[in-house]
Amino acid sequence: MAACPPDPVWSPGLLELAALLLLAPQAEVRRRTGEIYQARPQRSEAEVRPELARLTAMLLRATAGDFAAALGTTPAELLQFCSPLEQAVALTGEYGVKRRLDRALGGSTLATVEVYRPMRLKWSGPGTGRLFVLRGEARVNERTAGANEILLVPVGKAVHIGAGGQVLVRNPAVSNVLEVARSAGLDLDQLMAEAVLLEVSVETALGPLSLSEGSARLSQRRIRLSPAEEAVLRALSEAGGRVVSRAELAGAAHLKSEKSLEYVLVQLRDKLGDGLIATIYGAGCALEMRPGL
Repeated sequence: MAACPPDPVWSPGLLELAALLLLAPQAEVRRRTGEIYQARPQRSEAEVRPELARLTAMLLRATAGDFAAALGTTPAELLQFCSPLEQAVALTGEYGVKRRLDRALGGSTLATVEVYRPMRLKWSGPGTGRLFVLRGEARVNERTAGANEILLVPVGKAVHIGAGGQVLVRNPAVSNVLEVARSAGLDLDQLMAEAVLLEVSVETALGPLSLSEGSARLSQRRIRLSPAEEAVLRALSEAGGRVVSRAELAGAAHLKSEKSLEYVLVQLRDKLGDGLIATIYGAGCALEMRPGL
């Protein structure tokens, strides 16, 4: 039997970051990280660091976007608040407030989330989340927890918190990613800026497509996008022509029904033109890429 190839000679911090990315909710981030980690001959830390930094920005973008939308704030404000270098103890959004207890008491990252109206929050990991309900009720699938009960949230699942509810969470996703990124030696200011402004560019059958905050550019034509349209198009663009399941597309845009996703796809086709987004029946959707790619 052939011996297994040795682990890459990377620093412990970069290995921890790669392990975190392999658990990302985005299939594309997991795939690319796996390819980097398994490449033989082994690639140096200097070679892989910029690629892992971009994948980390993609993970932060999705994770911060999910929570910021639920809280009623912006991804930039949430990322700044979650930075290990930040000292503020509270971030107030339109729909709720997040408080960092560890900044007052010390110890590992510990936060409360209090909501003013019903909140649906997708848990982006890494690993299963453990929420302690302080007030009101929280629900995952068919399991409902009341005050002084613990609720487990699997990666990719959504937790529903009732209006006026308050939960306690240790090592929330965005803070955890930033802590691991810092231990890997990544520049946090640069990483957060890239996560907020992250632009995806691909060569499609209709010409070059680039996607940035709130808009897309297709063959020099700029198109404004709604948040849901941007999330769906970003998931398709990051897949680079590979099929993305309808469930994953709906999850990326926080859509609750097949009908809502179909409406977003119709809007995107109206704005971008036919021949860009293909439906693969029984599998999902994919971008039509430029021949030869």
